[in-house]
Amino acid sequence: MRNLAIKDEQTDVVFYFEEEYQTILAYFPADLNSNKMNSCYVRHEGHSECSSEYVAKLRKATPDEYAETLADLTDIYGYNLNIL
Repeated sequence: MRNLAIKDEQTDVVFYFEEEYQTILAYFPADLNSNKMNSCYVRHEGHSECSSEYVAKLRKATPDEYAETLADLTDIYGYNLNIL
């Protein structure tokens, strides 16, 4: 995974709600690795990888639902995010 947390560059992100786990998943659609997996982030679990097929089954999270995850990514990790 490349370092996405560069404050000068905006990073595209889509927030999804994972019903099964009752968590918010931040999905980075532009960060595709050689295994055809994208970077993602879940609070209290950290950064990982997930497929576009997986997130296609999820619903988009509301701003109220993803507020804490957004705060983690911007305040802790220093992301400059473009929410899609």
